[in-house]
Amino acid sequence: MTMSDIPPARGTRVFRSFAFLDLSGFTAFTDNHGDDQAVATLSAFRLAVRSVASARGVRIAKWLGDGAMLVGVEGSNHEISYRIERLLSEEPHMRAPPLALSQPFRSDW
Repeated sequence: MTMSDIPPARGTRVFRSFAFLDLSGFTAFTDNHGDDQAVATLSAFRLAVRSVASARGVRIAKWLGDGAMLVGVEGSNHEISYRIERLLSEEPHMRAPPLALSQPFRSDW
């Protein structure tokens, strides 16, 4: 059997939503606040992303240092980004530093 013997896949088209979340200013934050505070901040960020993504059925496709790539199949990831940002605003490690969650976004690819 060769690849040409395999019939083309027939299935349902599924739209995807992608979100790229990033802690803006994280390198400067690390320089100014040190490694311990940076690790605590990154841990809080990852915990928030995991918590919200798993509750909403969104897959974390890849961790990107101080960022994450999310893939969802329903609607947009704007709500997910908003909920992560809300969780982070309640974290003691995230309140003090001047970090912002940036979220370049494209839906329905």
